[in-house]
Amino acid sequence: MAAATVVVKELNGGSNGAPATYTTCGDGGGVETSWFRVSDVHGSSSPSHRIPIPAAGQGDNYSYWKSFGAEVTANGDSNTLDNWCTYFTPAADWQPGGKLGTDGELKIGYSGATYGFAVADYNVALGQSDSNGWAGQVITAHGSITSGVSMPVTATQYSNQTITSTGSTAHFVLQINVDTDATLGTVGTATAHIQYDES
Repeated sequence: MAAATVVVKELNGGSNGAPATYTTCGDGGGVETSWFRVSDVHGSSSPSHRIPIPAAGQGDNYSYWKSFGAEVTANGDSNTLDNWCTYFTPAADWQPGGKLGTDGELKIGYSGATYGFAVADYNVALGQSDSNGWAGQVITAHGSITSGVSMPVTATQYSNQTITSTGSTAHFVLQINVDTDATLGTVGTATAHIQYDES
């Protein structure tokens, strides 16, 4: 039995319910960097797109939402792929008190009992605060890699789909918030993993 080919894709642009661009971020064995920015793009090194550290008393600053999912692009033996999960292995910079500041963190969102957001539920990336849209309008369940010891090492199911040919999974949403005591400079890498069962 030959293994199916699975790629990771980032969703950008478009309009609510109709993402315009899917950027392939990895080919199942490769790694590609995706930057958190204050813009709805896959990657940008522009200083104007970097997340600014807020002034004291201002409240956290937020990246734009980042939406990711997987796509089975080849499956010649009609393998069954299911139990789609994601987890993170972050550098120390992402831990409490790291470069993102005391309350800075990377958050993940997925959709309650059904898991994952369908393309029909896609929302154009915005940089809204947790109380002003992200949790209230898009995320019905979320956690962060700094809120518990299990998040960096335990897989979180984001899609309960079973794929037996080709096709895309639902997507999950990531966002960073930066506290007023964050440290200037580049934050170390946090590696995002997507895993699944194949039989």
